[in-house]
Amino acid sequence: MESILPRAIPRGAVWFLAGRVMSGLGDGITSIVVQLYLVELGFNAGELGLAFMLKFAGAAIVTIPAGYLADRYRRDIVLSLGLMLFIPGIILFIVSRTLEILVLSLLLIGLSDAAFVVLTPLYSSFFKEGDMDRAFSLDGFLSIASLSVGSLFGLIPPILASNLGFRVLDSYWVLLIIAVIFYIARFPLYINSIRSLGKLQRGGVSRLSVRSKDVVAGFVLLTVLLNLGYGVFFNLLPYYAYRRFGAKSDVLGLLFSLSYIISAVANFIAGRVSERFGSISLIVTCFGLCAPIYLSISQAPSISWASILILIRLGLANLASPLTTSLFMKLLEEGEKATANGILMTASIGSTAFATWLGGVLMERDLSLPIYLGSSLYALYASVFYLLMRGKNKKPQFRPLQI
Repeated sequence: MESILPRAIPRGAVWFLAGRVMSGLGDGITSIVVQLYLVELGFNAGELGLAFMLKFAGAAIVTIPAGYLADRYRRDIVLSLGLMLFIPGIILFIVSRTLEILVLSLLLIGLSDAAFVVLTPLYSSFFKEGDMDRAFSLDGFLSIASLSVGSLFGLIPPILASNLGFRVLDSYWVLLIIAVIFYIARFPLYINSIRSLGKLQRGGVSRLSVRSKDVVAGFVLLTVLLNLGYGVFFNLLPYYAYRRFGAKSDVLGLLFSLSYIISAVANFIAGRVSERFGSISLIVTCFGLCAPIYLSISQAPSISWASILILIRLGLANLASPLTTSLFMKLLEEGEKATANGILMTASIGSTAFATWLGGVLMERDLSLPIYLGSSLYALYASVFYLLMRGKNKKPQFRPLQI
């Protein structure tokens, strides 16, 4: 265990990880129930794709300014503003019955999500470079383990419907309320983590520039490729499973829970495995193997076979995921991390928004079309990652990127 965990975990990092657990529990619930809830309300794939695209677009609009404000002023203020936007957004979502109200609610939630631009730089501030891979492996493990536990809440709606006479829609609504409680609880935990740094909670930079120009540009390109490949199908996975296999919340809850367990283990050992094989080689190999497995989902004859393929893909992807984040943070200076992360998150959110919309459009034509596109982009990602990142094991000197 000592060879896998970071050598020291400061109290502020403990607060941070507790917030991650709360967030993971909420995400585990919503990953199962939100799309099923909206389908029960009568929304189709195209409408879901549009609504979630605007949610991501809302975050993209203010992510770079949020990162700048965090570097220039205080990270806890940015998170507090996020909470102020989240509360009215989630209230509107819970009462929404029309597309217009749904879009407005998701737009507000998306704007609040931009506040989380501070999280990755915040967590990296607690650890030395030699512990960074292990630290992000631990973060990924706890996040995904809590996602797994949260997804088990998907077993509750059938019980409420069969034993207590709840309508299916009402049982989903109950789970949404539970998720909201977890989501709100994470904010004070993150804020306590930030304040434990004292004066260091500021990044120390008062200009909107990033010295690591080619690093940021390279990771933006890679992030766009990966998020397009992932989001075009997996952001609508519950809809796909429901339409193709008739899967309900109990089946999806078990699938997601098992998927998260395997992914959590992969995250947990990633730091140790990277020390043996090297981060870049491991990332390229994992995503190279993901591509054919991803493609095979389109040929799965049942939800059981599809689940096996999803489990394998998730395990490989999550072995590489914390190493990618760690590599990005290690190649940046402390005072520019929130701004740089804001640029990367904007690219991530924008590409995810487009991918979700595109996935909805493609699924309206053929449920398998997003799988064909997504698996091709995974193969391209592995190749481009190797070409751009080989030799970047040490931090070179870079020219400023003016925004």
